[in-house]
Amino acid sequence: MKRSHNISIQLSGIKLPFQTIKNAMLTLDDRVLGVSHLEVLLGAVPTPQEVEKLLAYKGDLDNLGQVEQYFLAIIPIPRLEQRIKAFLFRSQFEANLRKVHADAEVLGSTADVLRENGSFKAVLKAVLQVGGDPCLSRKPPRSLPATRCTMRFPDEASRVRTRAGFFSALKIGSGGCN
Repeated sequence: MKRSHNISIQLSGIKLPFQTIKNAMLTLDDRVLGVSHLEVLLGAVPTPQEVEKLLAYKGDLDNLGQVEQYFLAIIPIPRLEQRIKAFLFRSQFEANLRKVHADAEVLGSTADVLRENGSFKAVLKAVLQVGGDPCLSRKPPRSLPATRCTMRFPDEASRVRTRAGFFSALKIGSGGCN
């Protein structure tokens, strides 16, 4: 009952006849169904038990509620949930692609800046001189990846040995050791 009520509220926001929704889903017409519609419809896919109950119903179809009538309209659509997910993916693809391109540009420019940053190179060099060990003073067991290793003392991060002596990693990163 609660699911039916929630779906009824969501469907009322779409404001399209059920046959129009069905036809748009069958033809994957994104001029009729936008992303917001598809997200609502994805949550309004009938369960196998709901389908079974509706197909077994022999009474007057006009006596059914809005949600049940919607379910009856869309039941014939093959692979309904997968179709809606694919339709949603297709509808969002170009926007997602633009976002990925923008993120890749930021990543590329950040890599360029880091590649040219002498302070960053000094920090990496200091880490390699320590032995490439993220724990700075102890080697992790062979079965434990280095990424899971933690420092025993927080102040170990502040003492990095370089050829010129001990410097804090913060000082190296700020360019104070050049």
